[in-house]
Amino acid sequence: ENYSKIFRICGENIISRLNIKALHGMLPKNYFLRVHRSFLIPLNKVSQFSKQEIHLQGLERTIPVGRSYAKYIYEVLLKTKENRGHLDSHKRTDAILKSLMLSGDK
Repeated sequence: ENYSKIFRICGENIISRLNIKALHGMLPKNYFLRVHRSFLIPLNKVSQFSKQEIHLQGLERTIPVGRSYAKYIYEVLLKTKENRGHLDSHKRTDAILKSLMLSGDK
């Protein structure tokens, strides 16, 4: 598909003309992680995880982890959990998304 729908925790949705691969390429790798062919997640919102699914703070549904991503994702999330203090607040995540959407739609 040639667009992405971004679901924000606050309930607002953003439609981008960028596909998920392009979007992922523009986002800072230390803040966002691709966990499935259809899902990117902000690392600072992960509350629980397994090799099959991820729970994000403020989101009732779980995010599936793709089989081809599972081992890598699990290792990254374990390391992130150990280094939790290095992640910025959700305001930083929102600022990154907003600036990306503004530059991507030009």
